[in-house]
Amino acid sequence: MKEYFIKSPTVRNKRKTFAIVERTTDENGVHKNRTLNDDRINTINKSLLSGEHTTVYLRAQLKDLVNEFRGQAYPEKITANNPENLKIFDRFWAEEYEHRRIVDKTSAKNEFLRAVRILGNLSLMTADSNSLQRQINSLVKGPKQRRTVAAIRTILRYLGRADVKLTLDNKTYPEIKYLSEADLNKVITKLPWFDALLARAAFYSGGRLGELFALESINFSGYQLQINSQIKLTGDKALPKRQKRRRAYVPAPGREWVSAWCSIPLDEKLAMRKREYSRIIQKACREAFPTIPSKHVSFHDLRHSYAIYCLSNEVNLSLVAQSLGNGEKVCQDHYSGYSANDATLAAMDAIFQRRK
Repeated sequence: MKEYFIKSPTVRNKRKTFAIVERTTDENGVHKNRTLNDDRINTINKSLLSGEHTTVYLRAQLKDLVNEFRGQAYPEKITANNPENLKIFDRFWAEEYEHRRIVDKTSAKNEFLRAVRILGNLSLMTADSNSLQRQINSLVKGPKQRRTVAAIRTILRYLGRADVKLTLDNKTYPEIKYLSEADLNKVITKLPWFDALLARAAFYSGGRLGELFALESINFSGYQLQINSQIKLTGDKALPKRQKRRRAYVPAPGREWVSAWCSIPLDEKLAMRKREYSRIIQKACREAFPTIPSKHVSFHDLRHSYAIYCLSNEVNLSLVAQSLGNGEKVCQDHYSGYSANDATLAAMDAIFQRRK
């Protein structure tokens, strides 16, 4: 099986140009990646470096190339767009979404449009559920399949075809890596003071990296953080992810560390914003636990560590979800089974022993 995806220029990885990667998966599920060498990709990158066109414009051209490569690999799957579907989409968008207040309207529109194009020649007005399901499942898997099905369902309801049933792929969550408080203390010894303080602030607040860099003393009340913004890699200030301002609970053992982090002047933090903290944390974890890969965590895994630490110490699930900016259902799905600490298990064991 072959799949194609675009690598975009990034500040973090110092990639200055686009690339298209071909991923081949064998019958055992082993992936092999190959960066494609094509004159058209080189031309697009020359336009990027010269500033002739914007990144958004050039990425759209690359998407057309990706679709072409997919069509060459699977000519029986990729079919021309149904013009009638595109007219239906334009009418649907104008009547149902154009007037809504959506944070990123362009992304939302493109999400629906990608779903419609995946249907190929199948008609939104006449195709049955089996045909639609086969077409979607043959081209997209996992989270993309779920988003495509959700978009097509919405359009079908608009057309009065709510009776056409489509099935979502099962939602799966990867195994979570996390550190205990004792693990964190070992990792901290391998870090310089700034990185160590940042890691402690993340562990005891659950904040994302950009959110932590935006914190000032005024944001900390003594037991909770008011998270109103984030600092992007470019140094620009923005709202938190999904525009969710929130209050985050800080457990008592971490309040001194969070307070110390918030007291660092903002300009000093900004000077350190572009460093690759996931690699820094992973390197420290490998030094602290060279034979335990499950403890080689990324910076984002410190958010998981915060959640599991709080739940293990009997902090209410709704408070943890609020602190992370997630829903309770998401937290249940992610952290079910991680929150039973040794004391809880020992108490349960004692109860069963008494019943014998």
